[in-house]
Amino acid sequence: MNEMPHINEEALLYLIESARPEQQQAIRSRDPLVVVSAGAGTGKTHTLAMRFAWLLAVDPACTVDQILTLTFSEAASREMLERIRATLQKWYRQEPKRLAHLKDAIVRIDEAYISTIHSFSMRVIRESGLSLDLDPAAGLASIPFEASFWSDYAQILDSIAIDRLCGLL
Repeated sequence: MNEMPHINEEALLYLIESARPEQQQAIRSRDPLVVVSAGAGTGKTHTLAMRFAWLLAVDPACTVDQILTLTFSEAASREMLERIRATLQKWYRQEPKRLAHLKDAIVRIDEAYISTIHSFSMRVIRESGLSLDLDPAAGLASIPFEASFWSDYAQILDSIAIDRLCGLL
């Protein structure tokens, strides 16, 4: 059996030297769950992309399908995927021998679980469909459908006689 080479994290710190100390802390964290929450333009996507790449770089046994990355929008998911791909490619070019295992991650990056919270939740529901009492044809509501639903709902509530409703309670 081939044993994976040990990767010295300290020798790779230069890869993340552009990150601020709090970003480096999130990137290098050994916690299984890291949540990065900050205002717009503060480097959340950059930090998470580097964390994803870091996990793969320092642990040759780690594969792209073992890391879950959730975002709030499809655009953010696409951007995250491209940033991770670019980071992996950059690091592989800088350290082709030490980080040879990143070549497989680059090839398989499209298999990574990088999606919106809603899409991931729907995937879990679909994959667990036999154990859940749900319609297998269930799906996510589109933004126009959702807006129409809430508008209709508000009109229905406005048309209810509140005094009659209160009398029922």
